[in-house]
Amino acid sequence: MNSLRLGFGLILVIAAALYWASTRAPEETSQPSDLVRLPTQDSSWEKQPSREAQRLEEGLQDPSKRVAVEKTLEAGLEERSSMAGSGAYDHSVYLADPEAYVKRVVPGRIHHTAMGAEGVPSLMPLSQTDRQVAALGTLEFKVKAMPQVPVTFQTHGLGAFSNQRTTQTVSSDAEGIATVTWTAIRGTVGDVVVVAACPLAVGQVRFLGHIQ
Repeated sequence: MNSLRLGFGLILVIAAALYWASTRAPEETSQPSDLVRLPTQDSSWEKQPSREAQRLEEGLQDPSKRVAVEKTLEAGLEERSSMAGSGAYDHSVYLADPEAYVKRVVPGRIHHTAMGAEGVPSLMPLSQTDRQVAALGTLEFKVKAMPQVPVTFQTHGLGAFSNQRTTQTVSSDAEGIATVTWTAIRGTVGDVVVVAACPLAVGQVRFLGHIQ
């Protein structure tokens, strides 16, 4: 009888201990002090806008820059996407109608460059790659590729080429020289990067303009 009572008492003690542990566990483990809480998809943290978006937004608020910013935005969604209409380069399409080819504004062409191989030339700058220009002034950018091939220039920032856009494709001449004229239109300030690329030449050429 005594052993039965002892066994029954032991069961009660174990049951009480389990009950106590189950009621205390959530309180002790719900908020560990040594864990760092990371933001999740539902976090209230907001994605920070890109530097370019901030620059455009600030430009719209500044009367001295508004015209340049609005002119950049007028180029449309195609002009704002560097991959718009890029596709794969087809030299036969260019040869069929060079004038129509270069007239199209296709920002994605700036990514068309040739793979390095024997006999394939590199795109070379013929004008200074770091220059200063006054507000409303112009800069002429020249590169050398191959004769009679398309070369695309693109400005990463404000300003515009002679086609009033931030991207322009031109044909190189008989000596392989491609030339564009860029203008620091009203409201263009700071530094502007202009990139040139040719689908039949290796690499890109980068120019830097400092607006005074």
